[in-house]
Amino acid sequence: MNEEMMKKNMPEDQLQQVINDLDSLINSESTSLVSVEEFDAAFDQVDELLAENLDLNIPGELLHLLDGIGTRLDLAGSENATSIRGNIALVVAQADAKLPVKGLRIATRDSDNFTADTFEIIRDRMDSSSLQTDANEVVVKLPESVASSSRRISFVVFRNDRAFHASAANEYQVNSRVLSINVENVTEFERGETVDLHFSSLGSPPRNTSRSCGYWVFAENGKGYWSQEGCTFIRASRRGMLDTCRCTHLTHFAEVLIPRAVFSEANEKALEIISVIGCCLSMLGVILVGITAVLFRSWRRDFNNKIWLQLCIAILLLVTCFLIAVYVRFDNYGFSCMLVGLLMHYSVLASFCWMLVAAIISYRRLVLVFTRDASHKLLRASAFSWGAPCAIVGILLSVDPRSYAGRFEEKTPTGAFCYPSGLSLWLAVYAPIAVMLLANWTLFILIVRSVFASRGIQRHGDSNEAVRCASVSCLLVFMFGLPWIFGLFAYNLVLAYLFALTSTFQGFVLFMFFVVGNKKTRDLWFNKLRIKQTRKIPVTSSTYTNRSTAAGARGAPQTSVEAKVSKPKSLASSDDSRFS
Repeated sequence: MNEEMMKKNMPEDQLQQVINDLDSLINSESTSLVSVEEFDAAFDQVDELLAENLDLNIPGELLHLLDGIGTRLDLAGSENATSIRGNIALVVAQADAKLPVKGLRIATRDSDNFTADTFEIIRDRMDSSSLQTDANEVVVKLPESVASSSRRISFVVFRNDRAFHASAANEYQVNSRVLSINVENVTEFERGETVDLHFSSLGSPPRNTSRSCGYWVFAENGKGYWSQEGCTFIRASRRGMLDTCRCTHLTHFAEVLIPRAVFSEANEKALEIISVIGCCLSMLGVILVGITAVLFRSWRRDFNNKIWLQLCIAILLLVTCFLIAVYVRFDNYGFSCMLVGLLMHYSVLASFCWMLVAAIISYRRLVLVFTRDASHKLLRASAFSWGAPCAIVGILLSVDPRSYAGRFEEKTPTGAFCYPSGLSLWLAVYAPIAVMLLANWTLFILIVRSVFASRGIQRHGDSNEAVRCASVSCLLVFMFGLPWIFGLFAYNLVLAYLFALTSTFQGFVLFMFFVVGNKKTRDLWFNKLRIKQTRKIPVTSSTYTNRSTAAGARGAPQTSVEAKVSKPKSLASSDDSRFS
């Protein structure tokens, strides 16, 4: 090959000449192997083409020829052979049972170009120290059936992705070295085996991308594209470790960045501020509800208030975990990271379970006229609302103990906490929430229809009662957690703001209705706060539940019986005693 002539040729001509030379060496009718020196000239030209910043489409034919070098290379009695250039490297080794080839490692170096001392065939057992980014930038672990087989194994490593021009529709960006693995007469593994490729990211991904694994698919037109099928991305469990791509076949692999829709930084910051303010107000609200329960025995003895108190406890646990996830960044996957994710998962499910209980109780009180009280209501409600989430979390941990190892920052740029991902996220988080939201929405529609269809409002057109119906409906919306429906579509900016402005304030809204907006509870607080200024009004369990008899004795225009007849069941009193 005349190198001087090739340097004068156009890049397209030079590329075609390299393809012809490699094809004549690899597909020769001769059965003799080819020495490394015979490949050197063509390999130099490939390196030169990859080094030049040219808009040159490398055809798939050249990539196939480079993969085929391993089977034709003469090892000259050695265990392995290498051909290293600045932009491309070839490593070939012969495996057998006595001298297995367990994988390949590429050491971390100061220079961006490849050097001969950075490539090493792994023949011994690997430990976790080899997966540190300061030691290696790529580590390949082959399955045992391949490592100990009597086969020729070769690796072709590309410094960048200039040889891989994807179509315009394929928007994946390569974020690591590109590595091709070739095992003689093997393309896929048996018995569920996989090859693990550990990559060091070339850079931090932009906000609008997330990391994943990609393999190169050859197209009929000589080009190709990156695909994720057959590969699973496993993010490094802690900082300073390599990410893992676990694949079920052999081809060209790389860590790729896939596009994702995200909001602008300004919108994300605004949403975070709104959420934090809402969570803080919710925390304050549920704490004040708890103080009300502690101070006033008559309040906490009411069954409904016991239910709302349990709901407030679940909301308090949820907003606490959320604030921890926002302000504490877990760099490593450890007990604390897993604990926060587990508690957040549990508290989300528990909150929805108590919302469902609240919806069922409200439906029974406001819609069903004749109901029969079940025995041990609070015990049954507690067993369901606290026990069902515990069962879901326990099953998830028993099936997949590392289910909380996934970092949720791959889903949202502002999150960095451990949380279920993939199928676990759908089955253990989204599915139960969707079922309970559907039930709550159904009960809400039935209750609101019953309230607004009451004869008292239809006949008299009382505007005050209409306002009261609207206020009760507003309470039910927050009590049943219905704004969480916006969270299922929070990828839309408007719905994301609606979700942040409603769901995060849930605890505070419940406090406003159950304490501030309830006359009986306000009287309890006024008596407590003004004990030295005004005469204390005795509040007994009988006056707490019904004060209409005393009103009738004072000559009130309506008796309690008349009031119940003229008003709908849900609006029989002047406050929210049906709810608290």
